[in-house]
Amino acid sequence: MSEEVQSTTSPLISLLVVAGSIVTLHFSMVNTDPNEKVTYDNVIIIDQNYYTEEVKPAVDEDTSTQAQEIRRSAPVKKVNNARADSLFFAKMLSQSPTYDTPAKKTIIRYYVKDLDFGKIKALEKYGFYIHERPSPLKETYATNALYVGDSVTNHDVLLVAYTLIESGVVIKSISFSREHAGWKSHSIEIGTDTTILDAQPMTLGDLKEDWGRM
Repeated sequence: MSEEVQSTTSPLISLLVVAGSIVTLHFSMVNTDPNEKVTYDNVIIIDQNYYTEEVKPAVDEDTSTQAQEIRRSAPVKKVNNARADSLFFAKMLSQSPTYDTPAKKTIIRYYVKDLDFGKIKALEKYGFYIHERPSPLKETYATNALYVGDSVTNHDVLLVAYTLIESGVVIKSISFSREHAGWKSHSIEIGTDTTILDAQPMTLGDLKEDWGRM
C-alpha cells in the first residue's frame, strides 16, 4: 500500500474508533434495568427574590401529572389586636349603665382647660360627678393626664380614660395620686402635666394593657 493511500485511510479509521468509544460510553451510563429504582439528589434553587427553595423530583409517578414540591418558609403574620381591643371595651361599656344624675362613688376633679372644648362633660352620662376647679394653665394647655386615687376601681379608670380618648382628649399619662387621704382616694383628677408634652398619646391598646384587669 502506497504512502498516499495510508494517509487517506488513517484519519477515517481514527474517527470510527472515537465514535465507537462514545457509543459504548453512552450505553454504559444508561440504566437499562426497568426494575431498578432511580434516585436523584435534591436540587437547591435560589430565585431572584432570594428565597431558597428545595425541589424534590417526583419519583414513581406518571410523568404527565408529576409536580415539584417546593417548600418555602411561611411569612410571619403580624398580630392585629384591634378587634380584641374593640371587644374588650364593648364588654366594658355593656357593664357601664348610663345615668341622668350623678350616681358614682368616684369623684371627677377636673382642672378646667379652655382647649378641652367641653369634652370632659361626656363623663356625666355614666353617672360621674364632675367637680370643676380653676387652673393656672387654663388658657395655655389642654388636658393630658389622669391621677387616680388608690380606692378607685380599674373599671372606672378604664371607663373615664376610654370616654375621654373617644371624645378626642389626648391622654399621655395615667398614674396614681401622690396623696391618699380624704376625697383623693376616691377620685380621678383630670389635669395637665407639662413635663410630658412631647410624650406619645396613649392608645386604647395601651389603656387595656395597663388597666385591663377588671
